[in-house]
Amino acid sequence: MEYRLISTDDHFVEPRDLWQSRVPSAMREEAPRVVREDDGYETWYMGDRRVRPVGYSSLAGTDKSAGFPKTYDDMRPGCYVAAARLADMDADGIDAQVLYPNVAGLGGQGVLHITDPDVRLASVRAYNDGLAEWCAEAPARLIPNCLIPMWDIELVPDEARRAVGLGHRGIVFAGTPDALGYPPIFDEYWDPLWGVAQELDVPIALHIGGNAPTGAAPTMPMPKSIGGLGSVYTIAG
Repeated sequence: MEYRLISTDDHFVEPRDLWQSRVPSAMREEAPRVVREDDGYETWYMGDRRVRPVGYSSLAGTDKSAGFPKTYDDMRPGCYVAAARLADMDADGIDAQVLYPNVAGLGGQGVLHITDPDVRLASVRAYNDGLAEWCAEAPARLIPNCLIPMWDIELVPDEARRAVGLGHRGIVFAGTPDALGYPPIFDEYWDPLWGVAQELDVPIALHIGGNAPTGAAPTMPMPKSIGGLGSVYTIAG
């Protein structure tokens, strides 16, 4: 396909049944699910935690003065139906879209609301499966980025390989993992992530706003040498 216009910041509004139709039945209460509240709003929950209304990031094609949609039925279908998304892209003259999560977190950190690590991993895998299936409607036009189990670096390479094998073209990551309680982005802890991205020849996708808030950047150690010469830090003692 010859591309003229690629939108590099679009979102996959996770369908209502994305997780509930894919995780084992014993995990469904803890995995992401939609609950209709007494006020009529459909809301995402993870376990007992109320995450946010389903329409929070789904204002496309709506009267914004009326607020965000209450339910999936109130959303523009192109938010969560692949065929309808393609029709909207045609109307906008967009050849392809690079897709990021919504309720799963712009940097993939949304799944950390799930306390059970087994359910969390199953939810990451379900997201990657579901998005790959969604993008199979038009793989040259719908470009998926996968989630990774960032809480356990030993699990990251295998899930990245599995997801890329399904058709994912990039890896979603939070740029400030230290604010989530993990080592900073420059720590050797993350070397398996950089290694598998290089092995698979896929980019790491950092979404603006997908970083957890942090008061100050962690201190990055100075290199001991630059171009074969001692760094200023080293020379200064």
